[in-house]
Amino acid sequence: MSKKEREKYRITIPDVINRIDELSEGEIASSDWFPVPSCSPVTHFIEAITKRKQYELVYTSHVEQELTFTLIGQRTGWSR
Repeated sequence: MSKKEREKYRITIPDVINRIDELSEGEIASSDWFPVPSCSPVTHFIEAITKRKQYELVYTSHVEQELTFTLIGQRTGWSR
């Protein structure tokens, strides 16, 4: 396949997300998508190195605030 032909058929992740938004008529909106968080793997790595529990950072707009506080409390002993 030539470079020109490959570019003609190329589709990127943002292209797919926008097309899903369009085809679902906004039921699955482009704004519903977010990057995969990298905080958890880093936290697990630090725990493995230090042999101590760390609080786990959560990066998602879909986690409810109360659940976030509960998870932080379980990891750190912190409470409101």
